[in-house]
Amino acid sequence: MAEVREMIAACEANNVVLVEAFTHRFDPHLRYARRLISEGAIGTVTGLDSVLTFPVAEPEGNVRFSEELVGGSMWDAGCYAVYASRFVMSAEPVRASAMAHDSGNWGVDTTFTGLLEFPNGAVARVGSSMEQARRCFLTAWGTTGTIHIPNMFDDSAPCIVTDLEGEETVYQEDAPYRFVAQFNEFSECVLTRKGPEYPPIDALRNTASMVALYEAAGSGGTVVVERV
Repeated sequence: MAEVREMIAACEANNVVLVEAFTHRFDPHLRYARRLISEGAIGTVTGLDSVLTFPVAEPEGNVRFSEELVGGSMWDAGCYAVYASRFVMSAEPVRASAMAHDSGNWGVDTTFTGLLEFPNGAVARVGSSMEQARRCFLTAWGTTGTIHIPNMFDDSAPCIVTDLEGEETVYQEDAPYRFVAQFNEFSECVLTRKGPEYPPIDALRNTASMVALYEAAGSGGTVVVERV
């Protein structure tokens, strides 16, 4: 948290644009899910699953497995799962609990499972791994339906809404490459001095959830997420 605050202060002091590079928030499916949840389309959200996992074939020399360089699956991949949960809920978690596993005595988590509790009582299960098959999905369960995004990194992936009777409504549109969308927005901020859609305070809030998850995994208890 101190490092992120230092980055923010340095950029503000030097009139420099600072944005965290989470490309999936530019994809239509995640934005659509966020809007549906805010409108109560699936009732009150009671739970979420958000995961990013992939296998690393050659961990030796890979920065993700470096304790010295602060590797770990949650820092590297899980941050996207945490962000997606916060993004669609339009809210900040209040408590965290977690378990981490280091399969090869690397000094970092190779697989991580965490729980984030939101103010309304909804609990998001966030997962990351560098030793599991590739998964990158988000599911939100509500009192009147479910939202499922099967691949958050597929720009044009569907957002599937299912009611309690099992009837599906699929939202899907062709989307621009999310990295292009991100660079376009960032470039506009640099060239016109427009404020970014997601300013640095958003990055600080995501970091607060990440730090709480790691503290919870280390202590075996429940940790209060710092309010930012």
